[in-house]
Amino acid sequence: MNTQRKKRFQQALIINVILLFIVAGIHLSTTTSFNNQLHTSKGLFSDKPVYMDLHYRGDPNSSWYKEDVNLRGITYDGVLYNNSPDSVKSWSLRLNITKACYLNQFWNGTVEIHQYVGSINETVQTLNLAEYDTSKIGLEYMMSSGELLIPLHKGDYLIYIPSTEYGEMTINPGNTTAIGMIFYYDTELDLTDYSVDYYYYRNYYNGIGFTILCLLGTIFIMFFIAYNIAMHIYRSTEREMQLRRSGISCMAELYNFMYIIDLVKDTLTPVNINDTGSHKKASDIGANDQLKELCNNDVEPEYNSLMTEFTELSTLQERLKNRNSVVFEYISKSYGWCQMRFIAMDRVKYRPLEKVLCTIQQINQEKQELDDVIGQVEKIQSESHAKSAFLANMSQEIISPINNVIALSSKIVKESEDARICHYANGIMDSESSLLSLINNILDFSKLEAGQLQLKPDKYSLKDLIWDIEGIIRPKAEAKNLVFDVDLSPSLPDTLLGDKMRLKQIILNLLSNAVKYTEVGSIRFAIFGKIINERLIHLLISIKDTGIGMTADEQMKLFINYSRVGEEKKQKAQGAGVGINLVCGLLELMNSKLKVASIYGEGSDFYFELDQQIIGSISVDESKNNP
Repeated sequence: MNTQRKKRFQQALIINVILLFIVAGIHLSTTTSFNNQLHTSKGLFSDKPVYMDLHYRGDPNSSWYKEDVNLRGITYDGVLYNNSPDSVKSWSLRLNITKACYLNQFWNGTVEIHQYVGSINETVQTLNLAEYDTSKIGLEYMMSSGELLIPLHKGDYLIYIPSTEYGEMTINPGNTTAIGMIFYYDTELDLTDYSVDYYYYRNYYNGIGFTILCLLGTIFIMFFIAYNIAMHIYRSTEREMQLRRSGISCMAELYNFMYIIDLVKDTLTPVNINDTGSHKKASDIGANDQLKELCNNDVEPEYNSLMTEFTELSTLQERLKNRNSVVFEYISKSYGWCQMRFIAMDRVKYRPLEKVLCTIQQINQEKQELDDVIGQVEKIQSESHAKSAFLANMSQEIISPINNVIALSSKIVKESEDARICHYANGIMDSESSLLSLINNILDFSKLEAGQLQLKPDKYSLKDLIWDIEGIIRPKAEAKNLVFDVDLSPSLPDTLLGDKMRLKQIILNLLSNAVKYTEVGSIRFAIFGKIINERLIHLLISIKDTGIGMTADEQMKLFINYSRVGEEKKQKAQGAGVGINLVCGLLELMNSKLKVASIYGEGSDFYFELDQQIIGSISVDESKNNP
């Protein structure tokens, strides 16, 4: 990538970011302004898309005569219509009183009552007429046969605030919501003077603005990825060119002696000799004899036979067949510890090796440094617990923001009506849940490595444990069209003593792996039990799948117990992953061990055995019939 093209890439990225901010600002401001704008619809015959139809209910039971106060009672219904393309997020009804009457009931929300408006006795109070305390009513009122009657006069008015609990708010596009009220009157009742105040709600993830933002974001990501790929290729190519330019002359600075050996022409050519001592080029003889003469004269006697064997050029072709270099360390009479290395040069596939580079380097300092490193191993091991604790703390810090992202993704799914957005949000939630599960495993594994994880035995229900696990795994298996079977021994005791949370964690890890690596067939989760005595049961828990299976070598590497072997074997076992290592560690705390029977290409059976104390005598089968 030349400088001009690099500059154009950077300018495109900057312009894209500026456009993103501009469009985001416009989209946020216009949507917020739209959501905060108050709208009003008056009466029944409004030309607005949102309006209220307030009318007498009309059935025979909706009007009556109350003899003790000589008043007529009547039930009115109100239906609020939303014929707009947006949701109505909040609304209120103002009902102006034009003729004297009495308010008895208004459901389901609260009513702000303005009584004796414009007089010295004007009173305002908000009441829930379904639940009220007469001792706290500040309005003028009277009671008739246990019913509350609040007198209203011309000029008074009511403001009804709907109930969210009973679904009166929010109103989605094309939907309605209904309210009801009861009034008493003497001669005539007029409820035609009313208005509705309301606010629309438009989702920030809808509209052309959000579409443009997504498009600009996609373009930015594509540009950013392309730019970084191009820069990576450019830097890699430049590095390679620099290395080629420097070539052997740069390497020569690192070594005391360097020779190019042509195996075809049988020549030995010095590249760099930093000393005038014993490693001067010998007489004009073959490369093999020259090399032996150069080295054997300077090597300590105990290394003579090994040096002769190592410098034998006739075997070098075979020794470098599958390797780029071979190395030999020895003690020189003149320089102390030295390292001699043969490096393959200009290797061409399917052709014999023609040239090798021979280097000799003094390594007294490296030997000393190696001794220092060995001396520091114990110190490093003592610090490993602190590092594990630090990793545990960092994992805990990561969990909170991931939980927040999951909550926000869930909110998008619940509130967005755009199927595409919901699909993306569901994908985000699935990935976040997997990431959260992985981090929790890392957190627990770090605690385990640091010796901070302890079992917490308590009594638990085996039935509840099985049902919890089945409820989590069955949807995942069925999503991949896998058969999921649960197989239990008859009459297993239900109440046991153990660490339910860690046992559940072990089983879920194994079942999740089974679902992950099984594409066709079935998964069986089985628990078998043998009663040892009235207080002890020996459990065999098995997870069997028809997945890809494991080779014998994979099985061997998988179950090297990290806490009972040396560092070399632990490093070989790291490929097993955090989940399986955590399972092995937790089972070790429970005095158990994970085992596997697997055939590559046919499936695997992971199982372990565990002793649990029995508490109570009700079996799992009985508890299912007696929840």
